Amino acid sequence: MKSGANNLLIAYPVHAWAMARVICAVILSLVALNVFAAPDSFASANELLEAGAPRISPEEMRALIEPESNIDLISPTNGHLLHFHNRSDGTLSVVSLSADRLWVYFGKGTWKLDDQGRYCIDMAWSGSSDKRCRVAYRHHNALYLGGIDLKRNLSARIGLFAKAEKIVPGPVSVATFNGSWKAIFFPETTTPLGAEVHISEQGGTWRTYSLALMKYDPCVGQLMPLKIQSRSEVEITLEVASSDLVAYCTNSRMRLIWLDENTLAGQSDTGWALRLVRQ
Repeated sequence: MKSGANNLLIAYPVHAWAMARVICAVILSLVALNVFAAPDSFASANELLEAGAPRISPEEMRALIEPESNIDLISPTNGHLLHFHNRSDGTLSVVSLSADRLWVYFGKGTWKLDDQGRYCIDMAWSGSSDKRCRVAYRHHNALYLGGIDLKRNLSARIGLFAKAEKIVPGPVSVATFNGSWKAIFFPETTTPLGAEVHISEQGGTWRTYSLALMKYDPCVGQLMPLKIQSRSEVEITLEVASSDLVAYCTNSRMRLIWLDENTLAGQSDTGWALRLVRQ
């Protein structure tokens, strides 16, 4: 797609994450932890101190957080549901589901568990970063991941966390991706945007539509070739090969995961979030 305003056309929202047959392993693990629906998804630092919530030992932390382990955490900053995968080579991948259940974001970085039992991450998101070390506290038969010095900020929110099992994706064939889709974009703009998408075994097509932009942007309204970079049972990576049709239009790549059988959600290489809804 073309640079500038048209870059907004290749990536945005996510919808309806909690169906019984959610396909994505990440979303399945979050749903499985029904503690996320509990009213105590957060605890304040002062609450943990007053309750005398003990910090779990480094040995317990190592049993929870080990190479190739998965961890689910409610972000104390924005309420996002975060799924961490801690690889054995020290790298980290994160899938974030927004608190309103509408958007999916991807992050990556590094992790380690130090001698004090602190879980330390250095992670990059689109346009932001997160570098910190945290420890776990046991409170009301649950674990909360927070700073090592709770007295430093008594009003700080501490997020609920748990070790996630490695859940096998549901029985969805690769062909499930095939068909017609409507792309919905976020953030919303004053100019209505959308896209008609068709996915087949060999590739497909992508047509961005916007009556306002079509007047001056030749990259909008064209039936662009869609290439499949990779796909599995749980996700697909697509590339809108705009430059194959119009030389000065910019290609865009997006990674999408299942929210339900009729909704894909993810992010483009430019950082925008999007969802595809089956038609």
